[in-house]
Amino acid sequence: MRDATPSAVVYDPAFAEAAQALAERMGIDRLMSLSATVGDSAPTEGVVAVRQEYEVKPFDKEQLRVSKDTLELPAVNFSEKRVRVESPSGVIGATVTLPQGEGPFPAVVLVQDFEPLDRDGNLPVENLRKASPWKQIAFAFAGRGIATLRFDSRGVGESAGDPALLTLDGRVAEITALRDFLSAEPKIDGKKVFLLGQGLGGWSAARASGGGKTAGAVFVAFPMKPVLRIWKEQVSMMRNLEGQQAAYSELEALELSVQKGDKEWETYRGSKLNIPVIKELSLFDPAGEIKKVSIPAIFVYPDKDNAIMPFHGEILAKESGGAFKPVYLKGVGHMITSVDEEGNQKALLDKSALEPVFDFILGKK
Repeated sequence: MRDATPSAVVYDPAFAEAAQALAERMGIDRLMSLSATVGDSAPTEGVVAVRQEYEVKPFDKEQLRVSKDTLELPAVNFSEKRVRVESPSGVIGATVTLPQGEGPFPAVVLVQDFEPLDRDGNLPVENLRKASPWKQIAFAFAGRGIATLRFDSRGVGESAGDPALLTLDGRVAEITALRDFLSAEPKIDGKKVFLLGQGLGGWSAARASGGGKTAGAVFVAFPMKPVLRIWKEQVSMMRNLEGQQAAYSELEALELSVQKGDKEWETYRGSKLNIPVIKELSLFDPAGEIKKVSIPAIFVYPDKDNAIMPFHGEILAKESGGAFKPVYLKGVGHMITSVDEEGNQKALLDKSALEPVFDFILGKK
């Protein structure tokens, strides 16, 4: 993320001349401020001007940009209910989605990444771009006769706690409480409750999968490298070179803080990170953890993923000694949505890509 504080401010004659010509055409009498940051093509402070006999007029209301994509649910009937689940870390807000019928249904606890996401998969700060990927996944599962439980991350929505203090063991405790709650629901087959973990959420799902209460696990984009290496991979995919260099610098500072342990907090790409939490994540051994998974499991990797690169599947196969073979989801990115030619993810879930997951949960393969 780029530092908004300019390193130096200089007078640019060419810029000043162009700005003055523009001011004259607009009938502006005098320029109050004119500055430009070194290396920038536009002024940081902008041009502040005074125009005589200027009457302020309200802006026309901009029409919201509506995506052409629409979510169709033909002949799919299901019910949803909001619930609150007690856990060691406090109350967790969640939603249970039930297919039509009396059941009992196989069910899945949807475990999101470590970002502070609401139960539908949206960041709280995104007011206009709410694609709700986890809600779409819940609807898709319901259409195949599979119930789901999705939940607000710690400190988001109806869930208690501080999201910055979420640890692996803390998330494991939450998953355990949610799994036990879902297993006890009247229309749920308690012997067929699965976990689905995405990204770093897969790490905690793997740890929570023991104990004999989980029928199986689905891992979507399971990371096979330490967290700081993963973030370096993600930064390497950034298209904005200036932002990329800034991110690399922040990562170096973060790594140094983790090594020294002399700070409690560090900032990375606009997020405030707790150093003890990041140190715990950095010590997690994915290769060692998968060797402990003793229940039926499927590892799927979207082949257009730029958050967890698809080659992590190759590492999985090697480190597991062939016990787990990756399944690649064709044409979709990290959120199981299709990706255009420029690498941008679309808003709608590609349900066809989830067929291997449906078959695994329903016992077809």
